[in-house]
Amino acid sequence: MANTNTSAITKFADLVIQRKRTKLGFLNFFESKSENVFDGINVEFDIVKEKRLTSKAMNRNTGATENGTEVFKNVSFTPPSYKEARPYNIANFNNRTAGETIYSEKERQAKLISKTAGDVALLDDKIGRGELLQAVSVFQTGKIEFATNSLGIGVADIDFECPTANFADLTGAAGSEYWDDADADPIRDIEGRMAQIEQESGYVVDNIVMGLEAQREFVRNSKIKDELDNRRINRGILNFEERRINGFQYWGTYNMNGTNVDFWTFSDWYLDPADDSTVTSYVDSKKVIFISSQGDYQVYHAGVDVIKDINDSELSGILPSGNVRNINDRVATSMYVSTYKGDRNRGVMIEVQKNPLYVPRTNDSFGAMTVLS
Repeated sequence: MANTNTSAITKFADLVIQRKRTKLGFLNFFESKSENVFDGINVEFDIVKEKRLTSKAMNRNTGATENGTEVFKNVSFTPPSYKEARPYNIANFNNRTAGETIYSEKERQAKLISKTAGDVALLDDKIGRGELLQAVSVFQTGKIEFATNSLGIGVADIDFECPTANFADLTGAAGSEYWDDADADPIRDIEGRMAQIEQESGYVVDNIVMGLEAQREFVRNSKIKDELDNRRINRGILNFEERRINGFQYWGTYNMNGTNVDFWTFSDWYLDPADDSTVTSYVDSKKVIFISSQGDYQVYHAGVDVIKDINDSELSGILPSGNVRNINDRVATSMYVSTYKGDRNRGVMIEVQKNPLYVPRTNDSFGAMTVLS
C-alpha cells in the first residue's frame, strides 16, 4: 500500500529546507521541472538555437519550410552521481541527560526527526556545492570539466558546444588592453561582448557578474569615473550593497548597448575536490561573466540506483528462497535518502544520492572573458 501520509512527508521536507543553507547564487538561474527527472542513466534534451531565423514568404502552393538542426539539436549526457553518507546513530536518544527526565516516546520521535533532517540537510549542502560548481563552470567556460579539473572520479568532461566567440579573452594588445592598463576601455570590451552574444543568440545580456579583481579595476578606470561623474547624463550608478545571503552582491546598474545591466559579484569559496584542501573561489577573480536572464537554463536528474526490499507477498511463491530479500532497481527522483549497514555490520550510515546535470539549453545566451593577465 502506498504511503498516503503526505502531510508528515511535507513537514519533514520543510524541516530539511529550514536546516539547509540558502540556495547559492548561480543555481537560481536554473529551473527544475518535474519532466526533467529521468529514470534512466542518461538525460536527453534539445539545445535550442533560435538565433534570428526569419520566415520566407512563400507562394500559396508551396510546401512548408522544414526546420531541423539549425533550430534545435537533441543531445544525451550521463549526469554525474553524488553520494554522501554519515553515521546514523540514535542510541543516545534513550539516555537521560542532566536536568532532563527520561525521554517520552513522542520526545524521542521528535529528536529522531530533527536529527534526520539535520543529517540530510548537511549532506545535501555538500552535494549542493558540487552542483554550484557545475553551474559556475557552465557560465564561465560553456563546459563542465569533471575530468580535466578533477571534479569527479571516472566522470568525463561535458562540452555544451557554446560559440567560441562568446568566451574570447582580452589579449593585452592595443584595442584589447587589460583593465589595469592606462588605455583600458571596459565599456568598449563589455559592449562588444554583449553585442556578440545578442547577435549569436537573439538574447540580451542583462546580468554581469565580475570577479573581485575585475570589479576593482573597473571601478578604478578613469573612463568609468568620467562617465559617472556627470550631472547632465545619468548613464549608471554604482551603489554597493551588502552581500546577500545567497552569495551575490549587487553593486550597480550601467546602461550598455541600450540595456540597463545589473552588476554583481559572487564572493564564496570552496575546498577543491581535487585535494579537499585548496581554497578556491567559485568565480575566477579576473573574469567577467555575461548572462541573459531570458535564456533557458535547466537542471536534469538521471535515475538513482537503489537496493530495494522485496516486500510483495505475491512474490513469495515465485522466488526460489526466502533468503532472496533485496533487488537492485533504479528510481526517477531528484534526491534519494536511504540507510545501509556500515563495514562488518557495525553501525548504520544515512546516505543522500543525487544525479543532477546543469544544462544551458540556450547554449549561446551567455559568455565570459578574462580581463586581466
